[in-house]
Amino acid sequence: MVFETKRSAVSRNTLSFIKTVTAFIELFIVLRILFDFLRASSSAPFTVFVNSVTDPLLKPFTGIFRQVEVYRGFYLDPSTLFALLFYAFAGYVAGEIARVILRRVKRHKKY
Repeated sequence: MVFETKRSAVSRNTLSFIKTVTAFIELFIVLRILFDFLRASSSAPFTVFVNSVTDPLLKPFTGIFRQVEVYRGFYLDPSTLFALLFYAFAGYVAGEIARVILRRVKRHKKY
């Protein structure tokens, strides 16, 4: 009985970890989109921090699309939006895979 509780806690913790990591990745990418769109100072410490966190995440998507001028000097990079959608989807898929694996482990341990 106690073992089942520990196993379900591991399942919840694993899924919570995946959701939390995905949420932080999405948050930083959204901040990057906002800073780029609003032309935030690239020398401001927080902007430098956000850019340094998101640079490795956005590297595979760089150059897929050209920047688009949305309104009089305000630019939007569709590659960054594509990366945001990709990481949201990847987080969802990772969560579903973890759910399936954890269910199979749970069923296998019952017998």
